[in-house]
Amino acid sequence: MKLTKLMLLLFVIGAIFSCKKSGDQVSINGQLTGKEPGFLVNKDLTIETRTIAEDSLRTDSLRNYYLGAINDPIFALTQANVYSQLSLLQLGKVVDNTSTLDSVVFTLVLSDEGYFYGNANTNFTFDIFEITTDLGEDIRHYSKDDVPYNTTPIGTFTGPINYTDSTLIRSLDGTKKITPSLSIKLSNDFATKLFNATENELSSTDNFRVFLKGLAIVPRTSGLGTGDGGIFAVNMDHPSSLLTMYYDGTKQVDYLINNDECEIFSTFEASNKPAEIQTQISTAGNYDKGFVRGPGDTKVHVTFPNLFDLMNDGDININKAVLKVKVLDGTTTTDFAPMPTLYIAQPHPDTKKSAVILDYALYLGKQSGEYNPIDSSYSFIITRHLQDILLSKKNGGTDENRGLYILNFANAFRITTGASTLDPLQQGRVVLDTREGNGINLEILYSKID
Repeated sequence: MKLTKLMLLLFVIGAIFSCKKSGDQVSINGQLTGKEPGFLVNKDLTIETRTIAEDSLRTDSLRNYYLGAINDPIFALTQANVYSQLSLLQLGKVVDNTSTLDSVVFTLVLSDEGYFYGNANTNFTFDIFEITTDLGEDIRHYSKDDVPYNTTPIGTFTGPINYTDSTLIRSLDGTKKITPSLSIKLSNDFATKLFNATENELSSTDNFRVFLKGLAIVPRTSGLGTGDGGIFAVNMDHPSSLLTMYYDGTKQVDYLINNDECEIFSTFEASNKPAEIQTQISTAGNYDKGFVRGPGDTKVHVTFPNLFDLMNDGDININKAVLKVKVLDGTTTTDFAPMPTLYIAQPHPDTKKSAVILDYALYLGKQSGEYNPIDSSYSFIITRHLQDILLSKKNGGTDENRGLYILNFANAFRITTGASTLDPLQQGRVVLDTREGNGINLEILYSKID
């Protein structure tokens, strides 16, 4: 027994020393402080930052879809539009020549209030339009898609977003309450068009979508004062989200909206970008502020021009590397709070789009990028990422030092893993203090390899 314990101890000791000798072994130990014998701390690497445009992101196949308009005091105007096909509940013409049309109502169920970002006291105006292009089937849709629609509205909603009260809707010969929703009566002209749809136009889903390609829900941005507006989510997959035609006083026909049957997605438009942001996007350089807004608007590119100076002293083992950046003072309010999590990614070597770094996989999205309210900062663990860059340079002469992106947390998942039926892309924005040494710092804890 004693011999076995001795052999085990020798094995552990040997393993420890063998790891120290290997340049590709990384110790990711949150307890290291740099005061341990043999460890060095480097805070001298140059950091440069610049705001750039975000990629166009997939916005289909979600449970909830963002809608709204906001006039941010820093980022200016953003609007989120929703586009959706409709599906037939039953094939063929239901109404006959003796039927009398009553009305057509479009109902959108509100998602949880937690999705709302902005000024909740705003009165919104939304217009409903007929889409004029085929949205296809099983097609990927993106945040910067341009979707044409007939510019004559077929319905308008004006009012606050009410999460408190149930919505009363007509149901056959009575009424019923449903979860808080937007209920929009559509125009008589559109109702008459739907009522007069022919047997052939209602004989199949394909024929119906030639007759009615889909609906666009578009917020108005005119009249929004600085700090007004908001972006919120609607649950298009909810059974009460539908288009309903009422007729003969007690009858109705429902046209369904759901992810299984319909193409549904959001687009985002940013306008009147401040000159400060436009300059960074169009002109390379090193800037003292970084602007992150999502989804699909801006992100911050962080570069380390002299990263390879770490190799001047020979082979090293990076034990811990943390990039920390603070929120710029005076840029947040109750309505415009910092995003709870930011994401760190690397530029893809070919497309330059955001790509996952190994540290994120190791930490499973935790302990890295979460907002710290104590000092208004975000910290990102990039230990293995930097170590791999140094090894690529040393072993193959390959320069993988393309920098990193700081971006909206959920954006990267839609880029790198595609769509799935998940919560919507995270809404929000933050202004980062990217002054080197004051707002942004890279601390590297490393040891020399003998």
